[in-house]
Amino acid sequence: MSSTNVSFNADSTSLPLVELVSRLLIQQHINFLPRSNHPTVDDSIIGVLSISSFFAATINKKTTFSLFELLPIPFPYGGIRVRLADMPYIAGFDSNNRNLIKWTKGESTSCDFRTMSVCRETPPIITDWNDTCIFQILTDSTLSLCRTEQYRELIFIHCIGKQWAISINSSTPCHSTFLSSTKQSYAFHNNLRTLPTVALITIPPHTVLICDRFSISAAPLPTGPSLSLLHSSICNTSDTDTIDLYQHLSNSTRWPKLPYISDNFQA
Repeated sequence: MSSTNVSFNADSTSLPLVELVSRLLIQQHINFLPRSNHPTVDDSIIGVLSISSFFAATINKKTTFSLFELLPIPFPYGGIRVRLADMPYIAGFDSNNRNLIKWTKGESTSCDFRTMSVCRETPPIITDWNDTCIFQILTDSTLSLCRTEQYRELIFIHCIGKQWAISINSSTPCHSTFLSSTKQSYAFHNNLRTLPTVALITIPPHTVLICDRFSISAAPLPTGPSLSLLHSSICNTSDTDTIDLYQHLSNSTRWPKLPYISDNFQA
């Protein structure tokens, strides 16, 4: 692979190199050339087997995209819970040329961006995406182009780095306790913790948060460096273990009225 513009993460041991290379394989031709076409000195050779492989690799220097996995988190609105719809699973941004590339979850199954720099199935690069929901989110504009859909599950929990994103119907009282390898019972002492309806929460190591209908353990340790990008307006809090996202949504002027939700939506 040294003659191409494909790089691999040397620290990654998730997949063997042979499998990584096979993921880039697009097409393969196998041809048998009879001996009559290629005379040889050895009479035991009946022909030559030619194998040609084509990979999703290039020797040219291509534009570098910064990739992000997008996670639409449900939030309450008018007695129901909704979340952004039709969002890409992975979005790549070229900050120099202001280009966009996006993958659905199905399209990204053949990709391993943590290990290698390219993907066999690469969607087209979008050069004009000013009139999109993603553009309005990145430019902190009113979300007039974003579509929403109703979210019917009672509890939404997703791990993001060292934190958990959580969305529930109402604020919920919980208790935190240390994990113990013994079966000894003990009482809780002054460890009440109330979760907002939408929040980013951090669970200390070797601790579990026990709530009415669910429990959350400490997030697994990341295998590599992680980066969290938070809006400045949600960082002004003394409680760094619980970031109230619903309070930020309620005070935001970016949602004068959710698009594509009519007045009779709840009927």
